Amino acid sequence: MKFEITMNGQPYSFNFGLGFLKAINARATSRIPNSNYSINTGAKFVIAQVIDGDVEALCDVLMIANKGETPRLNQKELYEFIENEDTDIDGVFDMVIDFFAKANATKKVYQSLMDAEEKK
Repeated sequence: MKFEITMNGQPYSFNFGLGFLKAINARATSRIPNSNYSINTGAKFVIAQVIDGDVEALCDVLMIANKGETPRLNQKELYEFIENEDTDIDGVFDMVIDFFAKANATKKVYQSLMDAEEKK
């Protein structure tokens, strides 16, 4: 699933597909008890960080979701956009979280986090 954000006058595309999921999942692993196996679980942690309002995690997500897209976003441009006082940072968080909820690659992870939060 793709969406677009205009940053500093330039529109950038972001894709929350399987390539994104593989890249974000590789950020953390969990060992399966009583076995020699581990699984990649980074999506759960990174999505939770974004939901909690972690700006650094938001930047990481946007950089990874833009990978392979044209034009390619660079870190300097992203930081300028995020740091700009005219940027609606809450709106950017809401947009990214909405895409977590809708994209086939991330919606199950997102929903499991929401279900766990409701049970608290």
